[in-house]
Amino acid sequence: MEDMEDKPTADGKEMKPARKGNTGIYLLICVVVAVLVYVLLPNKPNPWRALRERKPEAVLHTVEGLAQGSFYRVSYYDDRMTDSADMAGDAFETALRHSLDSLLRAFDLRFSLWEDRSLLCRVNRNEDPELDAMFMDLFNKSMTVSRWTEGAFDITVAPLVKAYGFAKDTAPERRMSAGQRDSLLARVGYEKAALQGNRLVKRHPGLQLDFNAIAQGYCADLVAGFLEARGLHRYLVDIGGEMRLKGLKNDGAPWQIAIERPADRATDDRRIYHTLPLTDAAIVTSGNYRKYFEEDGHRFSHTISPKTGEPVRDSLLSATVICADAWEADAMATAFMVMGLEGTRRYLDAHPGRYKVFLIYARSNGSASASSDTRFGFWSDGIE
Repeated sequence: MEDMEDKPTADGKEMKPARKGNTGIYLLICVVVAVLVYVLLPNKPNPWRALRERKPEAVLHTVEGLAQGSFYRVSYYDDRMTDSADMAGDAFETALRHSLDSLLRAFDLRFSLWEDRSLLCRVNRNEDPELDAMFMDLFNKSMTVSRWTEGAFDITVAPLVKAYGFAKDTAPERRMSAGQRDSLLARVGYEKAALQGNRLVKRHPGLQLDFNAIAQGYCADLVAGFLEARGLHRYLVDIGGEMRLKGLKNDGAPWQIAIERPADRATDDRRIYHTLPLTDAAIVTSGNYRKYFEEDGHRFSHTISPKTGEPVRDSLLSATVICADAWEADAMATAFMVMGLEGTRRYLDAHPGRYKVFLIYARSNGSASASSDTRFGFWSDGIE
């Protein structure tokens, strides 16, 4: 076909030259600008990097055993990145299990009342042993809570616990006479024990210590620190019901912690009363419906008041405490059970914001059947 560029038209006018297409030039300019912008961005997106770094979800591992005479469970997600094949998978879990067993065994040898060779038993036998840093730390924490609660929490209550049959190799028996109780109270009182250097000084030779109301929480904190030091930051530590939690599960949800429904009898099956979502905290529940003795148609719980020397009788059935450290939650849950429902309310009103608390108590006019929860009330402080 003949080129018509610069040719006259039928009416005698010249045709204008045809404009060449510039689409390719425009595309080239856009690409250059996009590359420059990407290079200059301080935090530039990299879709290939995300694909390279994708890894499968961590598996929930669980290690179980016995410590302080109680069941323990350590559940954790292993999010570590390691190039060492022999420290991954089963090998790492085996090494972790052995280390945990050693840690908990060492803990028992300090604080167990079931282990006659423990440092605590030697102290109670007045052997005057040298105390190590861990023993003195837990003693000082116990004294601190005793001062906070004006003696509602007291680790010197051991003689009373034994006399009522709630200690090792004893069985619940009967109430004591006033004379027997007063004799034992002379050996009880946190002010009667103190540290002098690395030794315990007693103002009464019959004074004995019982860390059971704080030791398992303290142990949970120790295990949590142990896991953190090994690069594990998503875990649930359960030492006899005293828990310390960190991080979220694979689905991004917090751990779900169940609060037990108060039972009618010690041998009743465990049933859930309420469930709490929780992470990055410690939670401990203390109750008086599993350990008790009965006399003349009355039930007497294992919660002993260090002030009166009597088992506590109150409408408060269980106290669940949430705070940063398990040792503190453990001790305060016991203190609240000693204070009772109204005493605990007054304490929390005077110390707002430090604890989240879930109290279950018996309604004074409760007449519902045993299968119904309507006879129980609850009062929460900061718990949704």
